[in-house]
Amino acid sequence: MTEFRKCRGILLTQNIREFEKGLLMMTDRLFVIDKAARYGADPVEGITFIKERRRHKWQFYSKLIKENGISVVYVQGFRDLLFWGMLRFIKRLACKIIVASHSPYTWAKLCSAVPSLVLARLFANAMVFISLREYCRYERFCNFIGLKAFYVPNSIDETRFPAEKVGFLKDKQLSLVSTGTVEPRKNQKFLVWLVKELLNRGVDCRVCLIGDYQIGANLDQKYYDSICKEIDASKLEGRFTFLGRVPYDEVPNKLRDFDVFVSSSKSEMYPFSIIEGMLVGLPVVAFDANGICDEIKDGYNGYLIPLHLSDSESVRRWSDCMQHLMDGDNLRLFGKRSREIALACNSSRALSLRLSNVLSSIGCRR
Repeated sequence: MTEFRKCRGILLTQNIREFEKGLLMMTDRLFVIDKAARYGADPVEGITFIKERRRHKWQFYSKLIKENGISVVYVQGFRDLLFWGMLRFIKRLACKIIVASHSPYTWAKLCSAVPSLVLARLFANAMVFISLREYCRYERFCNFIGLKAFYVPNSIDETRFPAEKVGFLKDKQLSLVSTGTVEPRKNQKFLVWLVKELLNRGVDCRVCLIGDYQIGANLDQKYYDSICKEIDASKLEGRFTFLGRVPYDEVPNKLRDFDVFVSSSKSEMYPFSIIEGMLVGLPVVAFDANGICDEIKDGYNGYLIPLHLSDSESVRRWSDCMQHLMDGDNLRLFGKRSREIALACNSSRALSLRLSNVLSSIGCRR
């Protein structure tokens, strides 16, 4: 069994539930700043949840790091990087800082990625890219300025998905599922056009959208209403289901009710939702956005549709892919390959192995 390089303590500056198991393999003391307040009240063995501080936070966090021997601070986003970098400098803390590019907007806020990477060089010991495409794009520049760069894709606790899906096309109906907040960036309205095209081709199908859409949840209510109007105008009321938010532990069982995982978003970094679909054993059809292409091998475990196509051409390409998946045993075969890829590349153990290399590279003390 591979030996992980462990460190004395790790501080995760945001709730990333999917990272917990992988990080716990690397330390006996994991601290999480619970910004979301979604699950911090639920005790998790080995994890200490810290309520986010807005007052006296410089003193509080520096004391937290010193008293608990935290040697690594794992941050997401430029704002977090600035705060923790300045805190380490001013308070003369001995911890190392790893910054991750977890958002497609993280490095765009300063007009381009280059000045952001220069600032990351000043405040962080290493940077991890969760998108292979972004890593390949900026690795050479990072090396040039002396910023250690690594490719560390997102991971999920694979034990939540103990078995792959069995049985497809229940009642000879193709069932599609997409998860994520209902908003323009996710482009769910495209799925209405897709269903219309599939029905015109004689394919019986339905779509389920799992994710928030209620008023008052920081969501785009107008966009949700526009989707509903499009569904009504196309007389597809019985073809779409909005499930809203599904409890975290119930997601695997919900996904097993469907045949294909779809992602209509044209702007993604590396969505956890696609990994969940793959671990269930579903083929994936998606637009070729950043990060998505890392684990979806076109024509092997799913299909990637180019972003530059017009809406009408995209609908035709998506429909062709759906029909090909329905041929023979393709749904089962593609789904099996999806699960194999996700277990190899996106498991908690895979995350720990990659981060262990990062810790070794920055000289983190055990």
